Amino acid sequence: MGARDLFPMALLPTLVGCCTLVPYTGDGSLGYVVQGPHSYELKLGEVRLSERQRYSYTLKGLPNDEFVLGLQLDPLEPNNSESPTPQPLHASVRLRVLNERDELVIAEEGELSKWQGYGGRMLFQSGRTVEVPIGNDGSVSIKHVDKRADEGWGTYFIPRCTGTYRVELVVVNSDPSASRYRVTLVGHGGPRLSL
Repeated sequence: MGARDLFPMALLPTLVGCCTLVPYTGDGSLGYVVQGPHSYELKLGEVRLSERQRYSYTLKGLPNDEFVLGLQLDPLEPNNSESPTPQPLHASVRLRVLNERDELVIAEEGELSKWQGYGGRMLFQSGRTVEVPIGNDGSVSIKHVDKRADEGWGTYFIPRCTGTYRVELVVVNSDPSASRYRVTLVGHGGPRLSL
């Protein structure tokens, strides 16, 4: 994403209602996205999956809109193959988010090769779903289950404008091949990513 695709967050208040008086004051840089499926993007920092590490961040003043955390993969060298999708990463991570009440919002752990990919560049997790019958014709609705505080579901949640969130990412098992990528912990706010 280039600089021309982001506007300063000062332009965002018209989109977020109650959050107009609560500017973002947490870690990372938050910007409005001009093109793409999300309203805004939060870049928290680079992550080295090639070695065991622990990273922590504070989020404060996020817009009250659905938000998903994930790892963005950017190849350090041009991809000469026909497929733009990065090779699976076998690093294992633990991602936890707690709010200021010490309630668990996100708790995901596992090998990144099993995480979902969006556009070949971002790895994230959806929560568990069940099908609920809604008629006699066999139609069903999809229900999200096992939600946590602040609608936490997989690596998604809905921040409260005045909430403060602690993010902890731990590289539990490293993958030396991850050094082929610049890996960034990012968050996106706006419509849900495709499941």
